[in-house]
Amino acid sequence: MRFTLPLVMSALLIAGCVSRDTKMERRLVGTWKTDDDERITFSSNGSFHYRAEKNFVVPKISRETIFRFFCDGTWKVEDGFLVGATTNSSDLPPWDSFHVKIISLGDHNMVSTDGEDIETIHR
Repeated sequence: MRFTLPLVMSALLIAGCVSRDTKMERRLVGTWKTDDDERITFSSNGSFHYRAEKNFVVPKISRETIFRFFCDGTWKVEDGFLVGATTNSSDLPPWDSFHVKIISLGDHNMVSTDGEDIETIHR
């Protein structure tokens, strides 16, 4: 009988964490974009697709060039962190994997940090 209360409390704590992460995952599903119009789509099956297009002028050539990049991978929310890994990309990915703390997540905005920079994405 002495071990029943700690066991029940541990189970409730674990269930609470899973529930919070599951709610965050459900809220993340869909397409998000940065202020620079980079887009990432999180699918409910745990996959993501990231796409970026940038216009820039190449020095010494003085010609506008469009840089296009995409990558696909897997994602999940674990203990309040968005974690994932790249499985396919059009070029060298800016990351092989990511692990960012979700600071806040609403219906239209997510604020996260990698420990150095704070990033906001929008629906």
